[in-house]
Amino acid sequence: RTVNVNITLDWKHFVLEDREEYMFGDGGLFASIPVAAHPDVFVTKIGFHICAHTVPPTGQLNLTQTEAWLNDDLPRLIRLIRNSYHGPVVWLTPSIYQWGHEEQQEICMNNVATRVRDVVSAEPNMYIVEAAEIE
Repeated sequence: RTVNVNITLDWKHFVLEDREEYMFGDGGLFASIPVAAHPDVFVTKIGFHICAHTVPPTGQLNLTQTEAWLNDDLPRLIRLIRNSYHGPVVWLTPSIYQWGHEEQQEICMNNVATRVRDVVSAEPNMYIVEAAEIE
């Protein structure tokens, strides 16, 4: 059996940027096209990654920024998406990039993954896929 599915994959650098406002806001891309033209499935990364934003050269995690992304930006992004797209959303978990401070990265990413699962699992028609399983 063959099934045709229209999938849109969104790779992001941060959790929430101006472009998400453009894509999902009231006058944005998704709001301006007919629902029939929306993808059957929207696949996106969380947009969270370990780099200088969260682990500066000191090697100490910038937890203030991390918490803001998870507690403020992720729920806001979900609200934005649901504002104009009502189909299934598949979230890819963040990846761990090893470039030093591996132990801190792993602790941070495990905390991030747990928070993402908590937020996303509370939403209907949203799913999580471990990025490491497909990378």
